[in-house]
Amino acid sequence: MQRLSQQYPQLSLVRLDITVKAEMNAFIDSLVGEPIDLLINNAGDYGPKGVTFGHCDEQEWLKVMQVNAIAPIMLTQTCYPLLKQSRQSKVIFISSKMGSIADNNSGGAYLYRSSKAALNAAVKSLAIDLHVDGIACAVYHPGWVQTAMGGPNALISVKDSVAGLSHCIDKLVLTGSGGFYNYDGNPLPW
Repeated sequence: MQRLSQQYPQLSLVRLDITVKAEMNAFIDSLVGEPIDLLINNAGDYGPKGVTFGHCDEQEWLKVMQVNAIAPIMLTQTCYPLLKQSRQSKVIFISSKMGSIADNNSGGAYLYRSSKAALNAAVKSLAIDLHVDGIACAVYHPGWVQTAMGGPNALISVKDSVAGLSHCIDKLVLTGSGGFYNYDGNPLPW
């Protein structure tokens, strides 16, 4: 965080654990009624890797579900009054193709897949509910990105993913709300 602050002095960075309600409330209070034009929910927890059927741990599953599906919706709910104050606010959720039921041809990854599928379903409902307020909501797959989660063999760089996502987010309008999109803008199957 410190490096980002030094590189971009106009940027305000706030540490926030979205699974802690008190931290979410303190975050909103710190904004002092400022409208939110863009909220990007980028929470992600894969959980333990290599877990196969018969070896799933309930507590780990609940933790992944909390971080990936529940907390982003709760944060959006907490930010809702400030999102309504903006003229054209957008709420973006970073998900994964692994949350696509139609695209699951390999099985496994129970914790992560189910949490991202739950997020996708919740955002679809959210987009319908917030349409009347003029708030666009969409789900994006960032691609298989060369990060700590994606690993060094991933197909795209962070720079390419961010550039694609930025372009898509800029182009998102209310008529595209409720969609599930790849980082290049192509629609993905639910």
